[in-house]
Amino acid sequence: MEPARLWTLGELINKFYQANEGLDPIAWEQVEDQGSTLKIKDWYAVMYRGWHIRIVKGYATEGPHQTQLWFKTPGMTCPPKNIWVATLQLMGFYYNSDELKANLLQAIANREFFMSDDDRDSTTQI
Repeated sequence: MEPARLWTLGELINKFYQANEGLDPIAWEQVEDQGSTLKIKDWYAVMYRGWHIRIVKGYATEGPHQTQLWFKTPGMTCPPKNIWVATLQLMGFYYNSDELKANLLQAIANREFFMSDDDRDSTTQI
């Protein structure tokens, strides 16, 4: 078993792009936010190698929508945890699944996820 090591968030986002470039999500669906008192549904894309993306409806139905890139640690050397790695502002009609998914895949192809320089250099143990 490989010992846990420190990764920068910049290294992690590069791993995301390498593992998911040109691939459709494993799963794509709208899920009700259990933490909300309102009946709000967020879009989730489950990607390859421990990655998932959460799309939160913006103020306007056509966007921008906050899109969060998350990594779930495998939990082999330490307890599993979800790490919020980067964000992008996704445009598209929130209730049009095909349009939103196509815009997300285009944003991934263009490497549009953003993080500050400080975040890029921060580390996490995996």
